[in-house]
Amino acid sequence: MRRRGSMSIMVVILALSATAMITAAMALSTGSATVQRSAMQREQAVFLADSGLEHAMIRLKNDAAWRDGFSDVPLGAGTYTVTLVDDGGDIVITSVGEVGTLSNELNVRVGWE
Repeated sequence: MRRRGSMSIMVVILALSATAMITAAMALSTGSATVQRSAMQREQAVFLADSGLEHAMIRLKNDAAWRDGFSDVPLGAGTYTVTLVDDGGDIVITSVGEVGTLSNELNVRVGWE
């Protein structure tokens, strides 16, 4: 009888250990997915900011006096906002891409000849 009791305790200990390992593995995979999602959103924000710069450059090419910019232009999974500022004969274009809570800002200085 004594052996049966000790075997039951061993089985319970092994089952608890297996459960702990499975739980830890699931927690790690969930954390990894969160990191990957953040990296993807950060990359999307860069592309959105770049799209805003390209949009502004096209608009300036067609109308050199344009300075209105764009606000919260939807594209893909996020938006971009573009501002233009005259600076000593040059134009400084700032574009901010936003996806979720992440954003990225790109700046370019454009000079006219």
